[in-house]
Amino acid sequence: MAEQILYRHLPGICVYPSQQRKVRLLGFPMPPGYNGRAVTGDRATQECDLSTVAVPNGTGRRRLGGAPTLLYMCWGLQRDKLPPRQRRNWLDALRLLIHSARKDYEHWLEVYCAMIEKRTVFILGAGASCPYGLPTANELRCDIIRNFRTRYGDHCVTHRETEKERTARGYPTISDAIAFLSVFDGPNNMESVDLFLSRQPRFREVGKLAILLSILHHERESRFAHNMKEPGRDWYSLLYDRMTRESTGKDSYKELARNQVAFITFNYDRSLEHFLFRSLHSFEDATPENVKEQIDQIMISHVYGKLSLLPWQDNDTSKVLGYGDDASESYGRLPSVIQNLYVVHEERTNPELEKARTTISEAERIFFLGFGYADENLKVLGIPATLKPTQLVYGTTMGFTEKERKDMQLRLADGLRHPQKPNEDARGKVHLKDCDSVALLREFL
Repeated sequence: MAEQILYRHLPGICVYPSQQRKVRLLGFPMPPGYNGRAVTGDRATQECDLSTVAVPNGTGRRRLGGAPTLLYMCWGLQRDKLPPRQRRNWLDALRLLIHSARKDYEHWLEVYCAMIEKRTVFILGAGASCPYGLPTANELRCDIIRNFRTRYGDHCVTHRETEKERTARGYPTISDAIAFLSVFDGPNNMESVDLFLSRQPRFREVGKLAILLSILHHERESRFAHNMKEPGRDWYSLLYDRMTRESTGKDSYKELARNQVAFITFNYDRSLEHFLFRSLHSFEDATPENVKEQIDQIMISHVYGKLSLLPWQDNDTSKVLGYGDDASESYGRLPSVIQNLYVVHEERTNPELEKARTTISEAERIFFLGFGYADENLKVLGIPATLKPTQLVYGTTMGFTEKERKDMQLRLADGLRHPQKPNEDARGKVHLKDCDSVALLREFL
């Protein structure tokens, strides 16, 4: 039985007729010379076989794909005319075809991809912010050991207060800072500063101040897009391009929140929010208020908190720090701002945590980007218990050994196994790759 599909002309595509599989194309301007039955610009109802689609490749035409290919192109152009479930089903049907196709075809087909329809959650570790100049866990530790004493000393000298006046504001004493560094820089200490603080709670306040000063410094030094040291690792721009590909009008930035995405990050920095806010201002009609409205509709949850809201997110200047602010200019706010930061086990008091777990359980796809898969971080999110058999999981594992990668794949697959099929091998639902975030998203998003 022929399906009826609303379809518009796709330049450079020829459909060859036969009697095998037919789909009725309504209002399709047929390519010139099409079987001698159509004239350029004519619109007529035509039955065509979709078993073969030819795409220009520069030297002729290559026969690539079949009925799902053209259906996918229809989906990309006429997505708003179909129910969401049907759109997702069509995309699922074509997924294998896309991944098995030649690279030139895959690149050509990208043009017709719409915004992200599947409920997709991105779980971000320190490696996700690293390409923009933010520190990994080990780099944060080293930076604190090398620079905290100087930064804090300069901070105190700039605001010529007595130690009694500083401690009244909530700042630690210089001797507390020295004691923290002597223990933190001791032998056999773990890489993660927040894990260290969970085991040494007496240093929590001074340790959080050290984190805040370091992250503020790195925010100030961070770079995006073509200003990056390695622009090829810019997954923010790749994802943003995918989310806004259909946004061609001067006010079409208002469609951003239609993307079915959410972000759960273990990072304290605000680089993702800062990037989205700046990027959306490339639209002529964008205003700070309207851009904020769009970003607010996208869940960006910081498991361990963040430095503060950004100025465009809150008008109360006593609660916010600008992206990369000079700490000396925020002297009076820092002691209260460090209360926004959590360390391991403290995160249980984070009001956003339960929502993050629910979002993971309701997702169709989960991407781990720059994530270290530390036990304590997986447990915080309830993984693998929160995973469902219908989900697909993708993740970067740069620096992992093959054994570590397989062990993690097996652990995540345990959560994807159907409860009525205890012997099911669910490892095929977990794709862990030794690559960066850009490569992973280009292959699977």
